[in-house]
Amino acid sequence: MKKILVFLIAIDIAQLSFGQPGRMWTESDRDTLLNLVKNGKTRLVEITSGFSEKQLNFKPNDTSWSIKGVVEHLANWAEAYYWEVIGTVRVPLPQYLDSIRCNDQVFMNLADNPDKHVASELFIPRNKYGDFQNTLKQYTIFQDVLITFIKNNKKNLREYFSVRPNKGVFDCRWRDAHQVVIVEGAHVYRHLKQIERIKGNQNFPRE
Repeated sequence: MKKILVFLIAIDIAQLSFGQPGRMWTESDRDTLLNLVKNGKTRLVEITSGFSEKQLNFKPNDTSWSIKGVVEHLANWAEAYYWEVIGTVRVPLPQYLDSIRCNDQVFMNLADNPDKHVASELFIPRNKYGDFQNTLKQYTIFQDVLITFIKNNKKNLREYFSVRPNKGVFDCRWRDAHQVVIVEGAHVYRHLKQIERIKGNQNFPRE
């Protein structure tokens, strides 16, 4: 997953956009991220517990993912987002950025975006981690290290930026390190809803 960092540029800036010089990462920001990541992790573990192999591998149709597939997708991204955050705050490139930062809500809106997205090849489920418990473990490992990072971080996450080669699902290529974590949290919530839809399918196995 470290290869994804090839596409990222981390920037440490002295003054930030929107006319807010020296915008700080606050304890309120820390709490926001901790609640977002912790609650998403807890909810995913809760709604995927107690299922049979048949239920975990059920697909509503030939082009849909199973619950296990969704969790594998989240596990892949949990690792990718962790390394993106770490790369963003460790490899700064000092530069002044003017009015390029999107509002946090732009990224949080991913949780409720009804549009279907196409996953890149790296993140398509391929039974990479074996059984479901190992797949879930891979997800929780990287959520746990991300939570530890947020708890212990002393840097101003508002002063480090990651940039993508294209806008992707957002109308904004740039995101600060705080917003990288927001995207991870919103992405989990988006797929929690997908799991609920799979469970609600009329053909979902009863056991």
